[in-house]
Amino acid sequence: MATASFLTVLSTNLIYLTFVSMTSGFFLSGTMLLLFNLLLEQSPPEKRTYCITTYNVLWVA
Repeated sequence: MATASFLTVLSTNLIYLTFVSMTSGFFLSGTMLLLFNLLLEQSPPEKRTYCITTYNVLWVA
């Protein structure tokens, strides 16, 4: 997880960049889904929309 950004910066050609993006997307998608599910589980119902918006703006973008 820590090496995904570092390897993207070191990408020198399109094939290597594609490989790094696919690999990081494959391995990090489970972590992102877990974090989002924990957010839905722990956020209070009356503030859930605000929590989802903040999550999308700060983490995903």
